[in-house]
Amino acid sequence: MASYTVNIESSPGQRDAAPNLIVFSAGDTVTFTADSQDSNLCLTSATAAILSPAPSSLQVAIAAGASVTFTLTSASTGGYPAQVVPGDVDCAGSIPEWPAEGGAVLVILPGEDPGADIPPPPPDPETTT
Repeated sequence: MASYTVNIESSPGQRDAAPNLIVFSAGDTVTFTADSQDSNLCLTSATAAILSPAPSSLQVAIAAGASVTFTLTSASTGGYPAQVVPGDVDCAGSIPEWPAEGGAVLVILPGEDPGADIPPPPPDPETTT
């Protein structure tokens, strides 16, 4: 049985997960660890159904510097999506379905605070004239 650690990385108004894709087998464990900012792990009902212990809701709060560990109880072929968002963002939005071929795949999508003032990315030197 394999163990995976997903680091939830924060930037202003955003969260990313590294790694963001895990091909797993039944019995594997995954630990979600928040960096210096509170985060929420948003789950679909299909994703929550394969986690043990079963989360009490589809929104799992992870405090800054804390972690939560789940055992993956099923490995039926398919995509099991989740999303990480800032701790002050509700998981009320819909998470897109994620098709997967050839195995069971946990996909952790990035998320952002829709009200945050997120700076634009720097210009690409290849396309800037």
